[in-house]
Amino acid sequence: MKNISTLVAVAILLCGCAANTPKITTLSNGQSGFAVACNGSAYHPKINWGTCYEAAAKQCSSGFQEVDREQRTVDVDMAMRTLYFKCK
Repeated sequence: MKNISTLVAVAILLCGCAANTPKITTLSNGQSGFAVACNGSAYHPKINWGTCYEAAAKQCSSGFQEVDREQRTVDVDMAMRTLYFKCK
């Protein structure tokens, strides 16, 4: 069972590294904006909220406004993070 949990954690981490591409979405305020997922280890120094902010900055050349963000922990140390933003 521990091996399965480890495999799932590694798969989530690898998917999180590749999934830093913002997707168009409807924001909580009803406006059109973006959501970017930065999933990975809650303790990994390179996959954190900064990863989300970097992806938002790349998407919006004139800057961005954070509308919302959410984080939930899956398993022992896997963090599922999503940043919701709109371009300025």
